[in-house]
Amino acid sequence: MRPLIHCLKRKPDWHRAFSHSARNAIVKDIRELPDRISPRYQPTSHNDLLCLEWPSPPRNVLLIKKDKAPEVTAALIEYAKHIHATYPAISLIFEPATAHALASALPFPIYAPPPPSPSRLAPTAAADDAGGDLYYLYPAKVDVTCTLGGDGTILHAASLFATARSVPPILAFSMGTLGFLGEWKFGEHKRAFRDVVVSGARAPGPAAAAAAAAEPVLGRGPAGVGTVTAAAAGLAGEGGGAARGADADADVEKRKEEEGREKMVDEMEAGAAAAAIATSPSTGSTTTMMGADASTAAATTTGLLTGWSSIRGRAMGAARGARVLLRNRLKVGVFAPGGRRISPDRLSEGATTSRTGATTGTTAAAEAAARRRKGGEGGGGWSDGAGDVYAMNEVIIHRGRDPHLAIVDVLVGGRYLTEAVADGMIISTPTGSTAYSLSSGGSIVHPLVSSLLLTPICPRSLSFRPLVLPANTPITLRLSEKNRGREVEVSIDGVRRSEGMGVGMEVRVQGEEIQDGQGAWVGGVPSIVRGNVGAESTGDDHWVGGLNGLLKFNYPFGEDG
Repeated sequence: MRPLIHCLKRKPDWHRAFSHSARNAIVKDIRELPDRISPRYQPTSHNDLLCLEWPSPPRNVLLIKKDKAPEVTAALIEYAKHIHATYPAISLIFEPATAHALASALPFPIYAPPPPSPSRLAPTAAADDAGGDLYYLYPAKVDVTCTLGGDGTILHAASLFATARSVPPILAFSMGTLGFLGEWKFGEHKRAFRDVVVSGARAPGPAAAAAAAAEPVLGRGPAGVGTVTAAAAGLAGEGGGAARGADADADVEKRKEEEGREKMVDEMEAGAAAAAIATSPSTGSTTTMMGADASTAAATTTGLLTGWSSIRGRAMGAARGARVLLRNRLKVGVFAPGGRRISPDRLSEGATTSRTGATTGTTAAAEAAARRRKGGEGGGGWSDGAGDVYAMNEVIIHRGRDPHLAIVDVLVGGRYLTEAVADGMIISTPTGSTAYSLSSGGSIVHPLVSSLLLTPICPRSLSFRPLVLPANTPITLRLSEKNRGREVEVSIDGVRRSEGMGVGMEVRVQGEEIQDGQGAWVGGVPSIVRGNVGAESTGDDHWVGGLNGLLKFNYPFGEDG
């Protein structure tokens, strides 16, 4: 009998027939991406909504999902794979925790900001490779934001740009509890995303169209993978839509025919996984068609927008731009008793931390955003814009755990209005009028009405009624010396400041200016709504439908829901 130690040292007489290792998860730094492309928003003659118009195709898309929802996670993976397969030149951005959780399920590189370190949670003026602090990366890099979830997910997405003057358009798919703000269903994600990408694309002229049709493109044609023309790779299934796209009226009259072509494009997109790559005849080098490079310079001089030649379905963008509802935001500043501005840092447990752990607002973020604003905010009055944060829903002052009612001095337009004795005060936007303000007895205001809502929370006086004020009216809430507690809580879009509001401190609120001096639309939260400009002129029935279907507006008693 052999000793036990000898048996343990004996080499096994088997070997592995094969080896298997998990796919390497690739999460790249968001700072490697090109800077953001800012679209234009054009007024329309059919309704009060705006039309989205890209100067060149968007390149960086931020995807945000609802937490703790497996079905939403599965939908996000499907959505990401579709975007990568159909638009291979688009880079996908995720929040850090989401990126590392999903990277193994996605067979292509994705991008995310670097995870916050303890040193980055403290205020710092250090700059990164992008020319600013880490928390400016989302506003500097994101072209489009897509959310999968409910209204809270949309609100969280908007909070990532709380210190940014300009917010990229948001395409929201309703997969949450209420979904009053997001009207798109996930089953429409292919058409919805395509309409956003090609929105406002100009159809090429005859000469440019002929040149583009003759360009050799390596792609997937009807017979398989090989070299095909740009017309076959990018316009197949359009039925000559590029020529018709030059005439907006013709496109509207042939709506039914276009819908049939859209269906054909969807079928083609399912098999179009290869990137469109053009070969330069002079140098032999290859470049992606989406880039603004030498391969598209000649097309630009003939009237074809740079980069559009590789976008499938672009001819539909000229007459059927995506409709945009520009939601107003609040510009919020917090001030010490002596009038010194307090930077909006550490809003919750030491930092404005997203649900996935990505820090989105610090003193450095506010300072960097202020440095990048050109010409100031233009708000005038009490605020110079430096250090302000923006709120999509509301600003709330609440007594918190203190059992006594809060006593708050309210000033409107610089003049004393009243002494509020209540559980708290709410200043909300029209978008936020259906949230906490509505539960406190405030009015429901259409999002296109430029206004502010001042709503008391459980006031002591029965004559203290909610007010609706013009959006450019400055409102100041000051904690009175009479307040029995020495501090009240302040929250902005549901994120509570770690440090409360002491006696004599002020919260100053004013509506954000969404147009600059030249009339361009530069502020607000651009929300992509259902339908296309030029294809229909039904206005804003989605808002009315939300009141009836979701909020059960004036619902009769005794009837089933």
